[in-house]
Amino acid sequence: MSSLVNIELSPEATLRQIALELRQFVNTLKSPSADRHAWFERVRTRCHELSEQVGAIRDRFAQRPDIKQPLFDLCSKLQEMAAQRFEDYSPGRLGELRHSLAQTYEDFVEQVRARKLWTPKAEKTLRAVRIPRLTRSLFHLSMGLLCLVMNEFVLTQRGSLMVLSVVVAVFLTLEALRRYSVTTRDFMVDKLFGLISRPDERYRVNSGTYYLLAMVAITAFASVPAASIAVLVLAFGDPAASMIGHRWGRTRLHNDKSLAGSLAFFVTAALVLSLYLLFLVPSATLLWGLGLVGTVSLVGTLTELFSGKLDDNFSIPVVCALVAMAWF
Repeated sequence: MSSLVNIELSPEATLRQIALELRQFVNTLKSPSADRHAWFERVRTRCHELSEQVGAIRDRFAQRPDIKQPLFDLCSKLQEMAAQRFEDYSPGRLGELRHSLAQTYEDFVEQVRARKLWTPKAEKTLRAVRIPRLTRSLFHLSMGLLCLVMNEFVLTQRGSLMVLSVVVAVFLTLEALRRYSVTTRDFMVDKLFGLISRPDERYRVNSGTYYLLAMVAITAFASVPAASIAVLVLAFGDPAASMIGHRWGRTRLHNDKSLAGSLAFFVTAALVLSLYLLFLVPSATLLWGLGLVGTVSLVGTLTELFSGKLDDNFSIPVVCALVAMAWF
């Protein structure tokens, strides 16, 4: 922690160090333990320590308004969290502290980014905080199953494409509106999609929009079975990787993804694709099915692992659909 007030660091390096320190704090913060009061006190104490050190750095840059303002806002938020009382939270709401801290980190990073106070190279290390949310995972699953049922049993391929195109048009309109109005943006992130949104999505395109764009793309160019397979890989594999990786991911691979999360993605995708072939493609032979399941599951896992700036809610289904078309 003493490195945060190192007078030898440049302003850019200092701001980056603050962001990394806060991000590490949020990432290491697990769900409330059995002793919820002790867990709460540890969080509160850490927020107090960070607020004191950020305050000292803010005073150091008193003559730099561009740097002082984001530090002032960050310090105020940390002080507010440090002043919270355990009695103010019901057991079910304690987990909200993690989300609030993650949002504080994203707000700080966005403020500094908007002021162009660090280079793109430094910014690459400041990845978004990804805290698994059960409601988001359930939304992932329900969206995938809805698309599967719609494609396989309810609508023709043309009909599915028309419905999805209308939904995408609505989402793109909402994305445009929130770019021009902070009030609209905050309403959408905090209220309308509050249960499924991530903190970083306040400042970038929502993952759900990428999800729907991918659905339109694969419905347009892929066969129905290939599209269904791609949807299932994303709907089940991605939430499994997120949940397992956050809980048991110790060995890191690439893009801050974990070995445990990648294994969970592969196994889950393989299981759900096996069930799909068993019930909806009864003519599939064993070797043919194993080749399809193994290849698509592996490709989906690697796509999730190496997706960079392109949102994996778009890249995973598109790539998996392209691969599955070799079988269908």
